[in-house]
Order: sequence, then structure tokens, then C-alpha cells
Amino acid sequence: MSAPYVSAPYVSAPHALRVLFVVHHAMDRNAGVGGATLSLHDAMRALGHEVHTYGYQDAFPDGPPKGHRLLFPWRVAAFLKREGHRYDVVDATSGDAWVWLARRSEGPRTEGPRIVTRAHGLEHTAHQALADHMALEGTPLSVGYRLYSGWYRLWEVEQSVRHADGVVMLNARDAHITRTRWHVPPERVLVSHNAVSDVLRALPAPTRASSDARPLRLAFVGSWIPRKGIACIAAVVEALLDRGIAFELDLLGTGLPTDRVLADITPRAHHLIRVRPRYDQRELSSLLHDCHLLLHPSWAEGFSIGLVEGMACGLAPLATDSGASRELLATAAAGVFIDPPSVEAFVAAISALNGDRARLHTLRCGAHALATDTSWDQIARTTIEFYRSLGPARR
Repeated sequence: MSAPYVSAPYVSAPHALRVLFVVHHAMDRNAGVGGATLSLHDAMRALGHEVHTYGYQDAFPDGPPKGHRLLFPWRVAAFLKREGHRYDVVDATSGDAWVWLARRSEGPRTEGPRIVTRAHGLEHTAHQALADHMALEGTPLSVGYRLYSGWYRLWEVEQSVRHADGVVMLNARDAHITRTRWHVPPERVLVSHNAVSDVLRALPAPTRASSDARPLRLAFVGSWIPRKGIACIAAVVEALLDRGIAFELDLLGTGLPTDRVLADITPRAHHLIRVRPRYDQRELSSLLHDCHLLLHPSWAEGFSIGLVEGMACGLAPLATDSGASRELLATAAAGVFIDPPSVEAFVAAISALNGDRARLHTLRCGAHALATDTSWDQIARTTIEFYRSLGPARR
């Protein structure tokens, strides 16, 4: 088994904490969960704390085997049995620490590091969103899904949330579920948004000339999967063509090759669409440089990195009520909050902003200001304070 990921050397601060992030993903700076974890990891290290990570590459150095999602919590428990004494806090993504927590409950609760469960999107919220959509379509959930994702995985997450010393949720809705369904005391729950990189925070606000540029440039940033609302995007594209609205569309970070993505979209629009299956985060500002609007029709999120990164690049989002979008947009002149969601509502908003470039510019500037207001340094400081509020690790 390989050692946990450690980045560049750090200078220890007085009363520094030793923190381990456990993540059921690969540690990839260009991926959502991996990238957010490493950004927080680096910000904490910059404050003088000792921070390590443990992900799939550590649990499965030869590559994830079949059934790796079932195995990962057991690998985590084995690692913590050997190395847990090295840490003050173990911050584990939801469901990953339940085996260790179950074993810990057999002994004194004060022994070992404080365990924090972190949901990058609470599985119960995502499951309910999927079940609702499948019911509307009249399509039953598969037996395999119902047994694992719809039952066993939800049980794992619940055990982690109930028995952890602290819980981090990325939006208010998931935090409310945590407090009301599982009766986790409010002082043990932290709502913590994600931030964008300092490179994106340093970008200038969009110019009025760029907001006036034609044709209207749309963008979508995220995996090309049903939960992200790709059926809505395909329908919006067709409706815009039917209305004769001139537009172009960039699809970034789809994870699928161009031909697979375009197969979901009418051939009439293929010449207007650019697909980028993967990109380096450092390229994002240049890839979105000429874009105006960010399409975000997701069913369920924790806190979408793609959403705030697009906003930081000067795109006004058209966003459904998923994850933290309500918290970001409901009271701010920083985009259009589409609730209830529908293809017609997206098309109407696009058409209106295409015809009112002054309002488009106002929303773009508002989105840029909102997304660049918070830094990873601020989030790291708040998180460290939360860790300390949970009490010291006992040896």
C-alpha cells in the first residue's frame, strides 16, 4: 500500500493540527471532489498544519478492483488501525469511515483522532432526486441500484454521519437533513462552501464590450451524466434553434468523447458546439473567455465547483435549485435562478438576456464578484476552527 499523498513541505505553526483527508476518489486536481480536497489541503498546509490525503490510489495501488466502493471503508479502517495515532483529525468523505467508527464505538469514545464526515453532496439528496426523475419518466430503478446505491450506500452514509464527531455539509439543505433526520447537534455541523483558485479570483470582471459580443455564447461545465441535467441541455439547444436565436455552446469536462456527447444532441446543432472531454484547471479561464451564460440544470449537487468557477470567469449562471445554488443566487443579482426547472424557463431566460445585454452584463459582473469573494484560505481557517471545537484527540 502506498503512503498517503503529501504535497510540498510546510512550516509548522504553533498548535498545528495533523489532518488526514480520506476521499473515495482519485486525488486529481482537475476533478471536482479531488480538486476541492487538494485545494483545501494546500490552504491548510499554508497555514502551518500537517495535512495528508488517503484516496483510491492509496487503498488500491494496483488500480481499483471490482467492488472497490464496498471495499474502501474496510481499507480505510485498516489504515487507521495502523496509522490513526498520527492524526488529530480524520476528515472522511461520507460513508468512508463507518467501519472505523463502528470499531471505535466498542471502546472509549475519547480514544483516537476526531472523525469528521464530509459530504460533497449528500447521497440521500441525490437518491431522492434520481428517484423523483425516474418516477416522472415511468422508469423503474434497477435492482442493482436499489440494493447498493438506494439502500446499502445510504446506510453506510447514515452510520458515518450519526457516529462522527463532526459533520461538514456543502449546502444548507444537506445540513438541515443532517440535523433533523439524524438529530446531529447543530454545533457538530458545519456548512462550508467551496472556493475557486487564487488564479481565478484574480481574473478581471467582464467588460461591457464582451457582454455585447454576438453571437450569444453558452457553456456547460461538468460530467455528461443524467444527474447534471444533460437532457435539459439537449432540449434547450433544439428550442433555441427553433426560435432562431443565434448561439454557440461549449461543453467542458464532459468525461465522454465528442461523438458520445453529440449523439445526445440534434445534428442540426453540431456545428455550433465544441466539446472538451477533459481540461487542465489552468486552462479554464481561456476556454470560457468569450462565453456569456453558464447552463447549470443539475438535479442534485453538494456545491458545484463548475458553477462557481464559471461564475469567476465572468459567466452568469442559469441554475436550478440544486446544492448551494439557492444560497448563491436567490438574493443576489448574479444569475437567474430557475425554479421550478423546465426547458421553457431556460429558453425564456436565454432569450431575454440575449435581447437585454445591459442586464446580461450586470449579472455577469455580479456572478464574478460573488464567486471571487471567498478564498480557500478563509475556508481553511473556518474548518480548522470547527475541528478545534470538536475537542482534542486523545492518545
